[in-house]
This record gives sequence, C-alpha cells and structure tokens, in this order.
Amino acid sequence: MKNLTIILFLMILTLQFISADVISPGQKNIPIDNIITNIADFKDYTFVRVCAFRAENQSIIEINSYEIIGTDGKIKSYYSKPCNENSVYAFKKVDLPLMPLTEEDLLSYINFGKGIKVIDGLKTIEYSTIADSRTFINREYNVSLNSLATNPSIIKTSRSYLIYLYYIIPLLALLIIAFILIKRYKNR
Repeated sequence: MKNLTIILFLMILTLQFISADVISPGQKNIPIDNIITNIADFKDYTFVRVCAFRAENQSIIEINSYEIIGTDGKIKSYYSKPCNENSVYAFKKVDLPLMPLTEEDLLSYINFGKGIKVIDGLKTIEYSTIADSRTFINREYNVSLNSLATNPSIIKTSRSYLIYLYYIIPLLALLIIAFILIKRYKNR
C-alpha cells in the first residue's frame, strides 16, 4: 500500500511537466506552402527563413531554427520548435561564411544588420473549423530588397468538396423519411 501511494504521488508530481500542442475541438489545421516567386532575380543573395524569439521592442534573443531557401523559392512549412517571429532575410552571398551556418552566427549577422528582412509574419499553419472545405493554402510572395512584404502577392487554396456530403446525405435521408411517412399516412 505504501508503494502504491509513493507511485501515485510521483505520477502527480510529473503531470506538471507534461504538455502537448492540441487543436481545440471542432478545429482543424490547414497547412500553408510559402513560395518566393522572384527568387531568381536575386542571384547575389541567399534567402534564409528564420524562426526566432524576439522580446518586445528588442533584437532577436534566440533563433530556434532556420532554413536556407533553395533556388525554387519554396519555404518549408514545418518547424521543429515554436517561435514568435517567422521571417525571411536576404543576405549578400559574400557576407555569409561557408556553410554550415550556426544559429549563433546567423543571430549575430541579423543583429548587426547584415541581413535585409524581406518577409515578415510568415504563416505556416492556419486553424479553421472542421466545416471549412480548404485542404491546402499556397501563398506566393514577390519580394523586393527595398520593401518589407507582410502579405503574399497571390493566395491559392485547394478545396475538398467532400465536406458538403456531410450536409447533403442527412438532408437526403430526412427527405426519404418524410416521403415514406407521407406515403404511409396517405395509404391509411
């Protein structure tokens, strides 16, 4: 009995360390693909997607992950760690050292102004109701080194119209039941 009490007590103590990302009931996540469409216009620049933490009105404190964007301009839509700032920076190729680049090096380049922020507020997932027919969002950005893009140039969505079957099938079943009941009532 004493062992059981100790085990229960230890289990209760470990509950405070357990956490998970949970979607609210009735919600679903819609993945977003982000693409820089005119990346080929900037052959002397390397584009880097940075997932970082920034304190209010301060410089970036910590970079959780980064991704060097390839010549196709596709930005991956998954991240290993959470962040409160998701941005894309352009660096002159001569300013970046040989790869691989560490988070600390990248952080110092950003804080010393060697990178130009070209996209801010990059979204990778959108949460919506289960009834939403969207299955995928494709956001295309046309970037410029002179201005900061906060909204995509083009947004394309793909939809699954099977969601409407959830509305049509019950209505058809209701109509069939009503038809049967009316027919039985008339036959009496």
